[in-house]
Amino acid sequence: MFLPDWRTVLSSAFRASSSPRTCLLGGGFRCFTAKTSPDEEEQKKKEITLAEAKKLMRLVNLEDMKKKLVDLPDEAHVFARVLDDAGVVLIFRDKVVDLIRRVFPTDETAEEAQIKDEFNKMRTMKEEIDVLAHRQVRKILWCGLATAIVQISLFVRLTFWEFSWDVMEPITFFATATTILRCDDFSSLFPPNTKVKCMSDAGFFLDAVDISGAHSIRRMYSGVVNTQGLQNTLPRTCTSHLDPTLCFFPQNIINQVKTPLFILNSAFDSWQIENSIAPPSADPSGSWHNCSSSFKCNTSQMQFLEAIYTLVANQN
Repeated sequence: MFLPDWRTVLSSAFRASSSPRTCLLGGGFRCFTAKTSPDEEEQKKKEITLAEAKKLMRLVNLEDMKKKLVDLPDEAHVFARVLDDAGVVLIFRDKVVDLIRRVFPTDETAEEAQIKDEFNKMRTMKEEIDVLAHRQVRKILWCGLATAIVQISLFVRLTFWEFSWDVMEPITFFATATTILRCDDFSSLFPPNTKVKCMSDAGFFLDAVDISGAHSIRRMYSGVVNTQGLQNTLPRTCTSHLDPTLCFFPQNIINQVKTPLFILNSAFDSWQIENSIAPPSADPSGSWHNCSSSFKCNTSQMQFLEAIYTLVANQN
């Protein structure tokens, strides 16, 4: 579509209005044309009617005209007045932004400069703290990995070269139980937003009643606690209302561990069957020997073990 130049359209839109005519009644109908001065004629030529302004807006490419008016301030003021009379608002974004910018002060005061300097110092300190925290966390993780490798290697060496599994089995179980006892202490070494989870591989010893109705494993734990002086190392949240020996059993402290804890333990643990459920002191006749050593259990023994299994499942 061919669009005429806006200057041509604007020039043609300004026209001289018809000369005013005066009519008189009396003795006949007479009309005469009033003469105007050259200055008035020139002023009328510069005026534009509402209809002409609307016609102009329909003919001119408005967006292109706006771009050209930005570079022509003198003509822009004249045409802006025409648009205002026609009911059209024309906004010059660069002028509006400039006016808004002038409202806000650009010079910083002494107080603002001091606040900015303090903020920059705090930001620098935060970056240094983040770097140190990252290094500390990585150091703890690598130390934990190294400790786990050394522990596993040591247990393998002692189990297959130095001693036997009968000797090392309770030692490994006690070492694993430390994961439950010290889970929260390990989690406290990391920042609060660090996700820490503990997993205990076996070591979930139960304070169960043996086949004779006694607590054989409790007596053994009592000797360990008293001999090693573990009363002060056990969680105080447990020792404050229970005997320290009972606090050595994971079943009495897992509810107080705040860190997510995962327990990996077999329901029918051969060591617990042999030393906690059917120890030699509770089975002098040896009726449970085949069941505890090779799991060749009769019906009554299986029912007893099923009850222990239910107890383990409820504790977890």
